[in-house]
Amino acid sequence: MSSVLQIKNAFLETLGITQNFFAQACNKQISTLPEKLHRSIDHTLLKDSATEDDVLQAIEIAKTYHCYSVCLHTKWMGLARRKLQGSDVIPICVIDFPLGQAPIEEKIQQAQKACQDGAQEIDMVLNHKLFFGQKYQTLLDEIASIKNICKPGLLKVIVESSQLSREELVQASILCVLGGADYVKTSTGTSHRGASVEDIITIAEVVGASFGIKASGGIATLESAQSMIQAGATRIGCSQTAKIVGHHDSKL
Repeated sequence: MSSVLQIKNAFLETLGITQNFFAQACNKQISTLPEKLHRSIDHTLLKDSATEDDVLQAIEIAKTYHCYSVCLHTKWMGLARRKLQGSDVIPICVIDFPLGQAPIEEKIQQAQKACQDGAQEIDMVLNHKLFFGQKYQTLLDEIASIKNICKPGLLKVIVESSQLSREELVQASILCVLGGADYVKTSTGTSHRGASVEDIITIAEVVGASFGIKASGGIATLESAQSMIQAGATRIGCSQTAKIVGHHDSKL
């Protein structure tokens, strides 16, 4: 079996990208871990059935536990921005969720509205149709277009690692970096599994220590969150924040 490094170097050669160029692209210097676990958490509510009361409760949980952010659908950004004013929690949102296959014009519209309404970061879904069709330049252009809209805010690209082989996860992570994303994110939470420690280790070996990695999907205990951090994740996406953090100021 080829190593991650061998897969990485072979794919970079296929793309015509030098190792030095890729290393520079990975050097985002945004992945420093906070001292406390709760400040690495994006408290998440992405159920289509969520009501305004559900969203308000999610916002309060994020504020109570001083999470880094609350992650919601675009339509809730205005409400989240108002309710989070004066707090240490930021509103972030997903676009083209969970499939990632909408036309680029629609993705751009969603991203523009999200940012106008107050989103400070965007989590977009990698277009698997383009990825598996090896339409890499079109995929890179999609990522770059959304990054251009949300900057200076951060962009995370959800690769849905459960649907990728190890080789494909390496390749997808490389494309996230080259497209201008700031984070590789594992999962939408809608597939048959979420993040795994093995996924995080693989991504970290590709992007290095200066690029963001968000573990999401199926993280419901303090132990699972800590295992993701230890493997290389620098942000945790979860809906079980109260259960994970509890009433302690948990250290990493």
